[in-house]
Amino acid sequence: MLKKIDLLKKVEVPIGGEVIEEILSQNAGRIRVEKIVSNHSSSEKDFWYDQSENEWVAVIQGQGIIEFESPFQEIELNFGEGLFIPAHTRHRVKSTSNETQTVWLAFFFGENSEKTP
Repeated sequence: MLKKIDLLKKVEVPIGGEVIEEILSQNAGRIRVEKIVSNHSSSEKDFWYDQSENEWVAVIQGQGIIEFESPFQEIELNFGEGLFIPAHTRHRVKSTSNETQTVWLAFFFGENSEKTP
């Protein structure tokens, strides 16, 4: 049965938190799509994502800044902008919008798309 999803439906998220909803998982988890809703949040100090899969992420509401470890770089993503993050590229969320929830649409694919911190 076909089912549509409202990507911008308001979600209760505590300030400083985020909610992750898996939208799609195919090919034994080798392809995964998540909707991530952040409320004025950031990654914990000294925490870095080091994922075994590729990620393509887009902001569909709000704004966020992604920080990369090496070489150090910060990339701001605004409404409608996306970014490809290769597997094992250490990164974290520096900040998200103060005015509204930030809604990300993240596609994970490649080596192993199981959820990893």
